[in-house]
Amino acid sequence: MTEKEEKIIQAGLRLFAKNGFASTTIQEIANECDISKGAFYLHFKSKDALLLAIIKYYIDRTTENMKAIQQKNFQPKEIFKEQIAYQFKESREHRDFILVMISEHSIPENSKIGEYFKDIGKKFHEAYQNALLGAYGGAVQPYLPDLSIMVQGIVQAYQNLFIFYELDIDFDQLAAFIIRRVDEMVGGLLQSGEEPILADGFFKCGQKDIDKQMILEEISELKKREAFSEDIMITLDVIEEELTKTAPRKPVIQGMLTNLEQQENVGHVFQMLSRFLDR
Repeated sequence: MTEKEEKIIQAGLRLFAKNGFASTTIQEIANECDISKGAFYLHFKSKDALLLAIIKYYIDRTTENMKAIQQKNFQPKEIFKEQIAYQFKESREHRDFILVMISEHSIPENSKIGEYFKDIGKKFHEAYQNALLGAYGGAVQPYLPDLSIMVQGIVQAYQNLFIFYELDIDFDQLAAFIIRRVDEMVGGLLQSGEEPILADGFFKCGQKDIDKQMILEEISELKKREAFSEDIMITLDVIEEELTKTAPRKPVIQGMLTNLEQQENVGHVFQMLSRFLDR
């Protein structure tokens, strides 16, 4: 993205938040940037294209920051807590952007934007499920779709307080409070033995994008961050060896995967391998 494009995005966001998407003209955006209307069209074909660029700009930024938190050398539950606290921080810092997104008339009937939102929604569910699996282990696998819905619902409800009421709460304290509630939900579900409402894999997306190299890189990072027992290290070594082959033997990987099911701190790798095997 060029400096000029970023300037147009920032100007468009300010005006959409102030006046609404429908009421803002391209000329007004150009004036805000101190450029000509023709210069605007050199970078964006339409107002819809600008809106999609704004959405991608902020969501991509959020996604990258969430991934950066995931790479920290913390326990999975602590990482999950930090990711939740970060979402609250984003809600407060980028309130204007979120107000544009939830404004009743801000989103036009645009198939590209609709598809992008659908894809992002699936990816957020996947990210939550990976975090939950890493924090609570393979025992929660059947409940991941339901837990993802419930936890996101709690987070979004608090986000609305920051957006609409500008509530002043310590984000880390709130995130820790939510994690304790998730502990209770997970414990209750596992103790009850109740059947989940949503089927396992309900939110799976992008399976074709999971390839051997991605998993190998994730395992390599995991081994650098965590101190595992000899058995788990051997399991990871065997999986790595299979994935380096031209035709990995999926039954071998499946057998190794059972060794990781109850192991803490491997939730993301477990999920990636499960998706790889399901292809």
